[in-house]
Amino acid sequence: MKKIFDVFLFVLLFSTLVFAGLACIGEVQVQAASKKPSVPEFTIKFVDNSYDVASVQEVDPFTGKTYVAMPDYRAVIHNIEITIKNQPEYSDLWYNVRYKGQFGSEDTWIELYDISSGFPSQSESKYTVLNFTSTRGPEFYDALHARIAVTDGGIADFQVQAINGVTGEKSGWSSTKDLTVDIYSSKTNNQFDLDSSAPVSLDQTETQAKPTLAGLNLTEFSLVIACVVIVALIFVLVYKRSK
Repeated sequence: MKKIFDVFLFVLLFSTLVFAGLACIGEVQVQAASKKPSVPEFTIKFVDNSYDVASVQEVDPFTGKTYVAMPDYRAVIHNIEITIKNQPEYSDLWYNVRYKGQFGSEDTWIELYDISSGFPSQSESKYTVLNFTSTRGPEFYDALHARIAVTDGGIADFQVQAINGVTGEKSGWSSTKDLTVDIYSSKTNNQFDLDSSAPVSLDQTETQAKPTLAGLNLTEFSLVIACVVIVALIFVLVYKRSK
């Protein structure tokens, strides 16, 4: 009976220590998941992917003469590519993009995504690339049907925001990058190296609330419970030995 009681106390002590350790790990994971994302770094460029299609000639089976079944033409395809440097510490990160005419006021920003239409998710690679395609002029659409409408030859300002998909915490909007949309010359403005060591201004002034219970965070509460159980077990063992 004595050996069974000793084994029971040992198992209880071991289980308490394991619980405290798991609670500490759990809080670290919760804090990491609830952290406010950093302001994204990104580049943007206008790409002319247009190409020429050769004419198609066929032979008339009745006359034997060759004729042009389809004349040559140019397939016009233009893209706006936004490349965002990912934040791999987040398992579920979303992005939002907004733009305005460079000569428009601050209240003319247009956000491309919202919760109803969905946000593009961070890719599993080092960068997330958002590709907007146009085949009908200066109106561009992506896979989520977000629309960018820019006057041909005009200049648009772009900003990117990161959103924690677990908690909804948002970063500040990034610095502004401008883009000239010219379907004839394919100009690209304001490129920079995403791997550069240049400092990035972060909006990280807000402190994150930690899970609490009875005024203590999860780690403190778990450690208190573990200490109480350990002290109680020691007291029981000492008392038992004295008998």
